[in-house]
Amino acid sequence: LHDHKGEVLEELPKSVTSARSVALPAWAVTCLKPLRGLGPLVTEDGEPMRPWRISWLYERRVREAELRRVQFKNLRHSHACLLLDAGVDLYTVSRRLGHSTVAVTESHYVRPSERADRAAAEALRIVGQNWPRANVGQDSGRRNTTVDDGN
Repeated sequence: LHDHKGEVLEELPKSVTSARSVALPAWAVTCLKPLRGLGPLVTEDGEPMRPWRISWLYERRVREAELRRVQFKNLRHSHACLLLDAGVDLYTVSRRLGHSTVAVTESHYVRPSERADRAAAEALRIVGQNWPRANVGQDSGRRNTTVDDGN
């Protein structure tokens, strides 16, 4: 939706991947079900909702529910980051966001979290337990460090 000189215009999606369906958790469906059939973002009297009103209603509902405020424009970013942090694969997140390629999603949203970094260190610890020990620091007269494969 776009507000142009007092007239609300409904614009076509930017690209083919912009028009999409996404799965929702049951709690979101329950919240949205009463609004079914009202059409795309309409007011209680059936008029198109002005874009500023969507932000205003969001801000009001966040205050009423005493939730931590996240700027409306940042909800998409929060959605992507929460999914990635929960372990959802990059391809799925990219499709939900409507990005043309996974590279677009990766360049905007992939930042290793502290939890992911600790998980990587733990994975290396486990690999290290099962990996053949290297003769590091032992001067055997050879120039290259050898790996003891147990044989």
